[in-house]
Amino acid sequence: MMISAKGNTLTITLSATPTTIGLGAATALSVVAYLTYRPPSPSPTKYPATTAEDFNAWGGKLLRWISDYRESCRDLPVISRVEPNYLQKALPTSAPTTPETYEAIMSDLDTKILPGLTNWEASNKFFAYFKPHASYPAILGETLCAGLNVMGFDWIASPACTELEVVTLDWLARFLNLPDCFLHSSPGPGGGVIQGSAGESATVVLLAAAKRKDADRSKMVVYISDQTHAIAEKATMIIGTQFRSIKTSPSNNLALQADDLEKQIKEDIKRGLTPIAVVATTGTTSSCAFDSLPPINAVAKKYDLWVHVDAAYGGAYACLPEYREKFVGLEDVDSFCVNCHKKLMCPFDIAALYVANRRPILDALSLQPEYLRNAHSESGAVVDFEHWQMPLGLELRA
Repeated sequence: MMISAKGNTLTITLSATPTTIGLGAATALSVVAYLTYRPPSPSPTKYPATTAEDFNAWGGKLLRWISDYRESCRDLPVISRVEPNYLQKALPTSAPTTPETYEAIMSDLDTKILPGLTNWEASNKFFAYFKPHASYPAILGETLCAGLNVMGFDWIASPACTELEVVTLDWLARFLNLPDCFLHSSPGPGGGVIQGSAGESATVVLLAAAKRKDADRSKMVVYISDQTHAIAEKATMIIGTQFRSIKTSPSNNLALQADDLEKQIKEDIKRGLTPIAVVATTGTTSSCAFDSLPPINAVAKKYDLWVHVDAAYGGAYACLPEYREKFVGLEDVDSFCVNCHKKLMCPFDIAALYVANRRPILDALSLQPEYLRNAHSESGAVVDFEHWQMPLGLELRA
């Protein structure tokens, strides 16, 4: 083939007889470029992607590094001794433009990351906050969840993600001797869902409590004690309600007293405010105080308050027969939250939230955009956890 262009005329010779086409100059140049273009020969990839073989090799080395760390951290300082902003000085100001080798990355773990860790897994030395220890099987489970990379916002997005959470949360409820009203498998409207934290759980249930009341949100009041974790106060900041912190006394083991609660409720009603919820605690973080639930439940019922039990720290003890009396009254509360990364050997962060009636949660958080509509959800035959939490996305965590 021969191509020649002169003025607005393009001549293409495909055989012995030339063909002449009248074209604009720009069009003629475009046709020439198209007909004469030859893609460049592919060159070898300078930075090949990680292969399955690489993943297996370096994944094994990473697991070995983790196990070595967990064995040796008992001999490391509990608290990191680095200065503030040490990593800004140790790392480049911009992300690398060329890949790092896995050898260099593993070296960085030893020389840059490990010195900056507070070693929570040092079980013989770490006694601050709470015991967070994650078991080896739980770490492997976390690795599997990352590898499967499930986006389980509703049932149809990945049925196993939702159904495994339903089943395992019922397992946990039975292990903790929780009332049947919190089981998905019970005939009632209750059930459990994994939240990211006890703070998320408190925000979700207090929002549901607020939605139940037809009143000015700024005049609603949530009641806590001076031993209640700060997450409850933060939840009221998020949803826009007031809170009342009721003083406790060492003479009552720092437990919230029902008489003091009712006194504060009456005062707030006189001020034209609307009480909506009380947060009781079974095992406060600061003092491990246990609030007595039956008298608090009686006051809450009298004034139509939602009762949320923050058992983030102490809830794990519910599995022990000798502490069963600390949890009497759970059958009459509206919600209960326990952190599985505190004494239950799971990696951070898994907060199991149980509700006796899911309807207020769904009323507060349900949205159904067109792109999420599907026959299974609309039939009501499945659980869609996107409506039980603040995020849309749900990862495989169970």
